[in-house]
Amino acid sequence: MKALPCLLVSLAILLAACGDDDDQAAEATEPPSGATDVEEPASPEETADEEPGAGNGQVIDGEARGLYLYSPDNGELEQVADRNALGERGVGLDWFPDGESLAAFGADLVRVEVGGDSHFIYEPEDLTFGTAVSPDGERIAFSCSGPASADVCIVAADGPQLTRASEDEYFDYLLNWLDDERILILSDSRPGAPDIPVYEGHFPQLGGYFVLNTADGNIVPATPADVADPWLSLEGEWTFSVSPEPPHAVFSDGGGGSIEIPIESEDLAGIDPTALPDQFQVAWSNGDTYAALVQRVVFDDGSFIRSAYNVWLVDLNAATAELVVQTEPCLTDLDCLVTVDWSPDSGSLAILFGIAGD
Repeated sequence: MKALPCLLVSLAILLAACGDDDDQAAEATEPPSGATDVEEPASPEETADEEPGAGNGQVIDGEARGLYLYSPDNGELEQVADRNALGERGVGLDWFPDGESLAAFGADLVRVEVGGDSHFIYEPEDLTFGTAVSPDGERIAFSCSGPASADVCIVAADGPQLTRASEDEYFDYLLNWLDDERILILSDSRPGAPDIPVYEGHFPQLGGYFVLNTADGNIVPATPADVADPWLSLEGEWTFSVSPEPPHAVFSDGGGGSIEIPIESEDLAGIDPTALPDQFQVAWSNGDTYAALVQRVVFDDGSFIRSAYNVWLVDLNAATAELVVQTEPCLTDLDCLVTVDWSPDSGSLAILFGIAGD
């Protein structure tokens, strides 16, 4: 996961407020005829007293924000960094290529080791979101925005010197590294955009794709080979889509098989069905072994739209889906956000839970 997927949701959340918690994430229902197995999650009441390592629909309290690791092999859920280590925010996450640590953007950008030790990298001066570690692990890129600008910024993995790599009059947003020098970006209003439709799940779904060369600062139009659909699995065998009537999240293989996850209508709080894709982010593991689906569950108490999240583990080989984590709404003046990323060996799913803004 290089930049935050589904950042349309993220930016909207940055401007949203939330209130007290009065509901929990809804339970899944039985899949329709023809769908593959979707395991019925335990209710928040049933899981509230489980031990912290239980997984399997475990509820994370809105005050227990931080960085968690979930193991699909044994169902263990472990917190490796709490809000004291990361700060209140949680807007960017990416594994280092060695699989031993992660770059996590909370209030500051920090490096969190799998064992739990945290190392400060950079304290931002601007609003930031998205995090992408270069393939060689030497640099970290993220989007940084001021009152009238949006650029791609880069720091060394050992920090803290900042470079604004795309500083000009255009609004640029990080997507991912293509190699150790080139970064794929979306750029709003920049002339010369290629004739490549902007995929769902790529923020801000306007402008066009460009490639930023960090060695010389040149920005050129991207080619189709540079751009990958974030809702297509890494091996190209599976695709994700959302069916609005009735609402379902659907993983489809190339042979006509599918894994369907029903969406409770009360989760939508009046959201236009055409905007359903904005409520999801997908993280694909290497080798098309797993997918992680993050579903935003929306509550409207009459004053605020507030967000809880369901994290589904989709086993692409077994064709099953299981709700493994539920987060409660954050009890803050700003809404909360969950982002996920698979380790390079597909053995661990990192889950970052924090508020979306300062």
